[in-house]
Amino acid sequence: MKSYLKWIPAFLLIFFAHFIGKKGSALLANPKFTKFLSIDDVDDLNHYRWELEPLHRLDEAYISTLFENWDKPQEISNLLQFPDLIPEKLRFKFIHRGLTDTTEPYFNLSAINGIHSPKVLNFTNRQNRKLKKLLFSHIGRNDDLRAIAATQILFSFISKTDNEEILRRMIHPNPIVKHNLFSMLVGFYGIEGVGTFLIKKQHKYGKAAFHGKTLYCHFFDKMEAAQTDEEREFIQVEMMLPKMTVFPNLKDSDIV
Repeated sequence: MKSYLKWIPAFLLIFFAHFIGKKGSALLANPKFTKFLSIDDVDDLNHYRWELEPLHRLDEAYISTLFENWDKPQEISNLLQFPDLIPEKLRFKFIHRGLTDTTEPYFNLSAINGIHSPKVLNFTNRQNRKLKKLLFSHIGRNDDLRAIAATQILFSFISKTDNEEILRRMIHPNPIVKHNLFSMLVGFYGIEGVGTFLIKKQHKYGKAAFHGKTLYCHFFDKMEAAQTDEEREFIQVEMMLPKMTVFPNLKDSDIV
């Protein structure tokens, strides 16, 4: 079938994809892609992704129909977690819809997780700024796994110019979120410089700066209590790295 697909007119591909979208994905040109869409275990999905061959035009047309119908949660989630499979012209729209969907929280989580390598997705600077804004909004709006995941992924989007936006989110109730935000500031200023930054901003962001100074003091308390150089080195590295969380399966998720 592969050698003949290039001779099929585009409108027929769209018709076939629309028909398949109504019936299910069993008739897709690439059997491995059909299996990929149906996998409901995150670990299996991560392993199977790298067995996929390049998608056919019919598969890409099916993705367009899936975006139009937005009615197959597992397939949508799997693509959101590996958005490099989405045709480039549709990719940003697909991810944006996943990030902003208000009916299925798992779409938000999958979309957040999927944009961990923005350079691979080949977005414009403007598109990356929009994604960064949406990641920050998930921190401000949610206190569940979406907020934690957003802080993990933000490391790939932020620059020092985001320092105040990061600081003001530190009123978040989740300790992992606060740690990850503080780690971003440590990456910009170093642990000593963070203290100076927090003092400068405490009048503008009083409560948030207070939370930051609490983490700052906690770091030095742990350093003082450490018994060996190895312990102190581990504490320093731990402070600079984001804390991670387990990514659930759609069938097992209870995000909100």
